[in-house]
Amino acid sequence: MSSEPVSPTHARDLEPAISERGRALLAAVEPERLIALSPAWWQDRLMEWATDDPEFRVKLLRFVDVLPALRSSRAIADHVRQYFRDDAPAAVRLGSAIGRRKIFRPVLSRVVRQGVFAMAERFIGGASPAAALPRLRELVEDGTAYTIDLLGEATLSEAEADGYRDRYFEVFQVLGKSRGWDAPSDVRQPNVSIKLSALTSHFEPAAPGATYAALRGRLLPILECAREAGAFVNINMEQYRYKDLTHTVLEQLVREEGVARWPDLGIVVQAYLRDAGDDIARIEGIARERGAPITVRLVKGAYWDEETILAQQQSHPVPVFEEKAATDANYERCSGLLVEAYPHLRPAFASHNPRSLAQAIAVAEEARIPRAEVEFQMLYGMAEGLRRAVQAQGYRTRVYVPAGEILPGMAYLVRRLLENTSNESWLVNKHEHGDAAEALRPPAPAPPATPARRRRFRNHPPPPTGVAPSRRAQRHGPGDRAGARIVRGRSPPPHRRRGRRVGRVARGASAGDALRPHGPRRRSQGGARGPCGSGGASGLSRLAGHIGASPRPRPPASGEADGRAPLRARRDDGLRKRQALA
Repeated sequence: MSSEPVSPTHARDLEPAISERGRALLAAVEPERLIALSPAWWQDRLMEWATDDPEFRVKLLRFVDVLPALRSSRAIADHVRQYFRDDAPAAVRLGSAIGRRKIFRPVLSRVVRQGVFAMAERFIGGASPAAALPRLRELVEDGTAYTIDLLGEATLSEAEADGYRDRYFEVFQVLGKSRGWDAPSDVRQPNVSIKLSALTSHFEPAAPGATYAALRGRLLPILECAREAGAFVNINMEQYRYKDLTHTVLEQLVREEGVARWPDLGIVVQAYLRDAGDDIARIEGIARERGAPITVRLVKGAYWDEETILAQQQSHPVPVFEEKAATDANYERCSGLLVEAYPHLRPAFASHNPRSLAQAIAVAEEARIPRAEVEFQMLYGMAEGLRRAVQAQGYRTRVYVPAGEILPGMAYLVRRLLENTSNESWLVNKHEHGDAAEALRPPAPAPPATPARRRRFRNHPPPPTGVAPSRRAQRHGPGDRAGARIVRGRSPPPHRRRGRRVGRVARGASAGDALRPHGPRRRSQGGARGPCGSGGASGLSRLAGHIGASPRPRPPASGEADGRAPLRARRDDGLRKRQALA
């Protein structure tokens, strides 16, 4: 796993071309003009307030997250008062004050609910594929391709997984109506993004074989339906712990009859991961092996907060870059790797950053890839002016359109609000009104900081089951030195480097043997050796001796049935002393 992004060797030579194409994009972006006091105007004001005030931002996100569970006007008014009565913009405080009066609660409840739902409609195409169809047709007839994604989080039962499978069948049936739309075939082709975790309630990284067996019965019929509909299927990438499992599923999937040579298959690579370059190499190997191209959607990633917090909580190395400039630099490196992997991999660059888009255009043109083989993707409801500017350059653009009810879509809405209210977001900085040189400046990650000195003792972190080397290390046992380094994510402690194998229970001993003070239970014959072959202590006792808690116990003397006789003798001796003192 590389720790810092490394720019392609030809990056400096392309800087003039990147600057030229970036300035052309920014010059073509048309400023968005909103009518004052309109719903869209109020949404922009909320996002500006949330960007300027981190505390208000947290309150807003929490309120949006809890709103679907509020069933009465009183509950909504109470939550508005509790969340926004202090330290909020004047307009929001006014609404909070109005909520104190019972007569105004229904009005406040209706305004708040409609406002949040309108905000959701800005980023969500419709409550169902059929409801989203008019918006998809509008995009297609405007020359813009689409990919539709069914909103929803983790699947908790097999019945729920069957429901998701049937929803994908419905999507292909609904999108079959697009054949008559007035647009080129590559633009109107149905395109569906699927989440593998939605197709089984046992999407378990520690058991990739069993997971694929559970997925296969639902995933293969979905792909068969897609081929019959002439649709493209893109496999979404989720949290880091599912990444290796998703790649393993792809490897097994392309060996299935009917899928091996099917070209309309794609997958996502997340550039905020430190090992994103390795992911591209692995997918390229899969494409070479099957003899058909795979489309790779290169994104920056949507789970940064979750990945960072979980890694720190579990004492694992943080898998993502912790600085935006480092992520941007790695995105440019991955863009170069994608272009180098053509034609085995077909690049689809997904970004709202003008510098990232300009760099992708420059490297693709440098490699002389036909423009029809390159596309750029953006999220529905975001950076529409920039998307039109890219489309004007002669490239195919695609919009990622989520579809689903507001309740399962709330997590997606919160992620979009996080992105739109980030201080480093291009959508907030509005570079079309500012300095183009600043917007197109090459990313300059800060040098890695010297890690703080850790305490000598730390609890052993749980092993990352989502990583294949870690699973192999667990199968080989805790005595495997290489496995210990992989599981812990750091060098072994000094006593392990000196050759002492600590904590290893003898082969053939029971799990409880390690907890006995004199190691595994010995045979009943006098003077017999223990399962370790030396009559010595277990791993736990050796560890106690190593840190000075107790010396290594002596072997049982001749005639002793087992190692517990000395304990009984010392106990009897102590009893006699206490009786004498009494």
